Amino acid sequence: MNLSNLFEKQLPLREKIINQHNLQDQDLMPGLILAFQVELGELANEQRSWKHWSKDQKPRTKIICIACNGAGEVYHPINGIQITCPHCNGEGIESPVNPLLEEYVDGISFILEIGLELSEEWLIDENYPTYWITTDDTQSIIEQFQTVYREIADFSRDYDVMTYSELVSQYLGLGKMLGFHWVEIEQAYIAKREINLKRQEEGY
Repeated sequence: MNLSNLFEKQLPLREKIINQHNLQDQDLMPGLILAFQVELGELANEQRSWKHWSKDQKPRTKIICIACNGAGEVYHPINGIQITCPHCNGEGIESPVNPLLEEYVDGISFILEIGLELSEEWLIDENYPTYWITTDDTQSIIEQFQTVYREIADFSRDYDVMTYSELVSQYLGLGKMLGFHWVEIEQAYIAKREINLKRQEEGY
């Protein structure tokens, strides 16, 4: 697994944001770290299995149709019989978007931004090493989330390159625990990058 390709793809978006908002001389790292922490929280919120107080602990991997509440059928307003939901054509979902994957990929975007803020030349070098994935089979998903939070907190103290590498590997490990494969992560990242580029062009 090599992130060099994604760093290269993130660079034009980063340059567009910096130029659009006149950020050339600003230290962006504190805001990027906070943004990643926020995205990590949003990812955990979509993952849900840690919410022991809730009966709904399944990860949010699809957007349920609001018209039929995911059933695929609704009652006809006149004769009262059940019919195929016209809103989702009986699919029970609003769209094929995977909210859990989308939140994870938002975290990837900020991981890339943090890395580019740290050392742009180092990260896009063609000889940049392949990242390893760090997971501990004895850890629960809760513990893996907490490990990633600790790594970003450690990195925020001194912006150490090795700590950053460990943060990345632990976040990739979290993705593995969530059941994501690298190909789908990369595809989802590219799709979200196009949305983010369009947002900048539209004055987001």
